[in-house]
Amino acid sequence: MPETIVALWHRLDYDAVVLIKLGVAVAATVLLSWPLIGSQASTVRGAALRDSLLGGLALVAFLSWWNFGHFHYPEYVHPHEHYHYYLGSKYFSELGYTRLYQCTAAADVEAGLGAQIADRWIRNLSTNELERGAVVVKDPSACTNHFSPARWDTFQKDVAWFRAHSSPESWNGIPFDHGYNATPVWGVAGKLLAGNGAVTDRQIFFLSLFDPILIVIMWAFVWWAFGWRTMCVGVIWWGTNYLSRYTWTGGAFLRTDWLAFAVVGVCLVKRNRPVAGGAALTYATLLRIFPAVILAGLALKAGIDMWKRRSWRLDPAHRAFAVGSIIAGCLLVGLSFLVVGRSIAGGVDAWEGFVSNSRKHLATPGTNNVGLKTMLSYEWASRAAVLGPLWLDVPWDTWTAARRRVFDSHKVVYWAAIIASIPLLAFAVRNAKDWVALVMGVGLIPVALQLTCYYYAIFSLLGLLRARSKWIGPTLCGLAAASIVAASLSRSDEDVYTIESALVVLYVIGLIVVMIATDAGTKVLLRQKTHSEILGVEIGAKSVRTIENA
Repeated sequence: MPETIVALWHRLDYDAVVLIKLGVAVAATVLLSWPLIGSQASTVRGAALRDSLLGGLALVAFLSWWNFGHFHYPEYVHPHEHYHYYLGSKYFSELGYTRLYQCTAAADVEAGLGAQIADRWIRNLSTNELERGAVVVKDPSACTNHFSPARWDTFQKDVAWFRAHSSPESWNGIPFDHGYNATPVWGVAGKLLAGNGAVTDRQIFFLSLFDPILIVIMWAFVWWAFGWRTMCVGVIWWGTNYLSRYTWTGGAFLRTDWLAFAVVGVCLVKRNRPVAGGAALTYATLLRIFPAVILAGLALKAGIDMWKRRSWRLDPAHRAFAVGSIIAGCLLVGLSFLVVGRSIAGGVDAWEGFVSNSRKHLATPGTNNVGLKTMLSYEWASRAAVLGPLWLDVPWDTWTAARRRVFDSHKVVYWAAIIASIPLLAFAVRNAKDWVALVMGVGLIPVALQLTCYYYAIFSLLGLLRARSKWIGPTLCGLAAASIVAASLSRSDEDVYTIESALVVLYVIGLIVVMIATDAGTKVLLRQKTHSEILGVEIGAKSVRTIENA
């Protein structure tokens, strides 16, 4: 039997794992739907069986995110991710946000690879355009002047390590990416953990363990705050959806910290610890910025609450949340000045560099972006599959120009959708609990933002709404299944992620509408219950009077 299991494990290629994920997502959808559409009668044995199946599916989903131990077939560590975030944080003082690829090419030149570098396409991180490496070969001092001799020597050794741990194809492809884009607050942990010595196999493996630890802690918090069944729903989305699979950020260096702190923050608010919850969510925001949208739901609820009370004073719980956020924000930004910037002036430069880099990055289309903006930028005649052959003759320009042109023609629709979604969200959270308002803020992400696909791990938060509505479980698992099916409809990433964008946008719109309808239905039931109770009291009083008169 063990030999059979091992043999089956060895046969689990990527396609087989995807099919298992699809099976788990579909099975979970059916399992969670059954009590809602089937008979309401339930035996203890039937409930226990459903619980056992739900737990089993969640376990398989959890393991499937790691590709059942095949990881990157077969590597656990993701050198490409470590290259960007290890080198980017360790040498931030020398590289900033714009010199990572340039200085890597300069190190390659000094290693005797000048001929290869001259003909290699390298992204200019100041403009995000591709250009030939001949510019770097011609004048490596434009990079080396930023380093001391000792730091340059260590940098060369680090680059040599990553070169040795990458295939020639992947090493030549690294400069096609978009550089190091972390916030200065992320850079605090990144810089301290990377240290100053030359990189080693042991160090990279050690750094790659932080994410798995954070993931386990995150789901433990969900169990603590919401119970294990709700945790299972979140795990099934996280483990099976196509958007945020292990391929992208698995085995990397602190690439799930933002998710862990966002989920933990909501859990703390749920368990009436608003100060700690505010601090955790602020840290998540300062790690990746876009989690700030989560706070929009609570901000809208707090604003409506103040309007109802005709007072500018925050509710005590909201005030405590704000205190935690402010304290955490001041401490974390202050640390970024001291550790990353090393001075007030350096800290200001770091944040100014981050803002400039973010503007450039947000203005650059990508084939794996997801959101309403991705949908509105899509045009059949100018998609990547058609223009792809032009990319290396006219680097990137033709396709990105087409995406921008198409989006500009639909910009009114984009802004109209954002404007319409805000009052809808406000209406949905006006009577909600604080933790529900926070989770509902996730609904703005696909509408207002255009994120890289793997950030949709944030939809794990939507699984927590199972504690508010039983329909969340089957629909979220169904969305995970649909995301896998969508990936099979085309070989073009641009086509696939446009379809994925439509799925997530439609899902959050439906979610907000359903939550509004559920809230209205709950109010009707409460009114009926109150009316019945009053009627019962009146009937009882009449009966007493009748008996007394008799």
